[in-house]
Amino acid sequence: TPSQLLYPNLLAIPVDRVEKVELIDASMRRGGSGNGGIINIKLKKITDDGLSGVLSTKPATISFKNVDQSSNLVNLNFKKKNTIFVSNSNLNTNNNLYGYTLKYTYFNNPIISDSITQTNNSFSKSTNYFLSQSFGYLYQPNDVTKLTFSIGGFYSKGHSSSSNESIQKNEILNSYRNSIFNNSESQWREPSGSVGVNYWHQIDTNDQYMEANLYYGFNGSNSTDNTIQQIEYLRSELIDSISRMDSYSSNFFPQYLFFDVFYNKPLTKRTRFNVYYNFSNEFHKKSRQRVYENNILKPIWNKDDQYYELNQTISLRLGTQYKKWRWDFGLNIDDQYINGSYRRVDDVGHDSTRLINKNFFKLLPSFVMAYTINDEQEIKLSGSVTSDYMYFDRLQDFVYKQNFKWYSGNSTLQPPYYYSLYFGYSLSKTNWNGAVDLFYSYSDNYNRPVILQINELITLNKVYNIAEVNKLGANFSFWFKIKRFSASIYSNLYFQKYNINKFRAIALELNMPYTTPDEIHFNYYIYASMSYRIKKFTAQSTIYYFGKDYDETGLSNGYVNLSLSMNYRFLKDKLQLGIGARNLLRSLYPNTNESNSFGVFSVSESYGFGYQPTLYISVRYDLNFGSRNTEYINGKK
Repeated sequence: TPSQLLYPNLLAIPVDRVEKVELIDASMRRGGSGNGGIINIKLKKITDDGLSGVLSTKPATISFKNVDQSSNLVNLNFKKKNTIFVSNSNLNTNNNLYGYTLKYTYFNNPIISDSITQTNNSFSKSTNYFLSQSFGYLYQPNDVTKLTFSIGGFYSKGHSSSSNESIQKNEILNSYRNSIFNNSESQWREPSGSVGVNYWHQIDTNDQYMEANLYYGFNGSNSTDNTIQQIEYLRSELIDSISRMDSYSSNFFPQYLFFDVFYNKPLTKRTRFNVYYNFSNEFHKKSRQRVYENNILKPIWNKDDQYYELNQTISLRLGTQYKKWRWDFGLNIDDQYINGSYRRVDDVGHDSTRLINKNFFKLLPSFVMAYTINDEQEIKLSGSVTSDYMYFDRLQDFVYKQNFKWYSGNSTLQPPYYYSLYFGYSLSKTNWNGAVDLFYSYSDNYNRPVILQINELITLNKVYNIAEVNKLGANFSFWFKIKRFSASIYSNLYFQKYNINKFRAIALELNMPYTTPDEIHFNYYIYASMSYRIKKFTAQSTIYYFGKDYDETGLSNGYVNLSLSMNYRFLKDKLQLGIGARNLLRSLYPNTNESNSFGVFSVSESYGFGYQPTLYISVRYDLNFGSRNTEYINGKK
């Protein structure tokens, strides 16, 4: 169970409950990039029978007038010999304010004059509730076998209101050309449920074991959206102004099935083989959206989708040791199959159903080679090939017209591949350690949406395989402890270079002006965490700084953030009270983004609750024997 689900931080884990701490190289289990690992803290079993559990609440406020966010848990479990019965109840709430300003400047654009600028302003307010109730049954007849059965029901509900305005202005004549004003109300309901079974069995004492999971679940969603729209000066020589009301209603009901099994087999004392198989199927996925203008159904804007996705992965890995050397080689065989249909009505009223039948087969090798210099030092080289999954809606060629924002997929899209190589050195002492990783990565067929101008007001959002990206950089980490004080510092910095030939090709295809982006960018961030503990008191602070983040078309502004927290334990450690604050320095720098792409230069600035200081308190009480690691049993994988 991930530690953050059980304790607010690792220092809060009672030392007398820890049986063993393991460091697992994640890439040696199921492949991957080879630059990560798992800290596995094994806790001692609670042998006492009876009722136990956890009660916790964590309200947070931004305005100091309301509880803007909260998470609440009631965990109860009853143990009788080899069985544990579990009940988990969760209630999470969230109020959010969000807004942005965005200004477009056009240059060498065949659709809009260079003298025209467009300014967009948007503001929204939303409220969300999430309620879940889960039940679980754990059966562990002995120390080498464990069976978990769980079932859960989940329900979320929310509503939002927003206002948007888009104004085009002729800078030479100092006159307004086009404007659109929207006021919208939305609400949604999302019921879902799931059932799952987990089986774990240790076959012998030589680390031969297997683990299997089987889950079934469904999600439901129903939403409505009403927009009152005022359009003024639309092609001013033709129409002075019009007003209309748009309505949207949508629903979908996908189901999914997930199964995986992992088997580890020692071949010799120093050699082991493992195999992993994963099967996931999202099926009978139906989605429907209906659009109305002034309460009249607009067929050309409606959508009907029905499809399923089948994903399978087989991971084969062989690892061995010889003196101070360790080797691990593996191959992930991935297959993604997408089959479905989407029904649309075109501009002249023709009703058509189009089919998508795609299969993406991938061979993804990886390796790890490590040399242990001594008990304190190690050198490691790892490499891997990974890839992204594709999505049904991104493979549709049909242009979906929703007011003045049109969308289209691209049936020629291909999944991007990522080729990574890491070379690392680590040094570990009793009270301090450090590590450095040098890395190079290359990715092709990078998927990116491109915004095209259809006319003065209408834009088309379409996805392309837009760029090839090279990255070269380093990761640095350092940790130390002095008596009751400990601190860690982590930094990532890298250069990235984009292949601009694909940009030129797409610009020519779309008859759009081409803007050469900076080919080489420098990105970095620094993260630092400090902690002080004395008896039952723990204080923590976390600060991190992100430099300007560049992509193929522009950049986002750098920012700094700071979080503080304090915890104290009472009543023989059963009651834990905490207070903390986050986003303390987030507002020091503006939250801006710049983009220079296909004849459009844009600058945006965001604001809202996500960037404001938030104060929270936390209360946790352990009933009787406390946690049995059952807080987040809910049937979900």
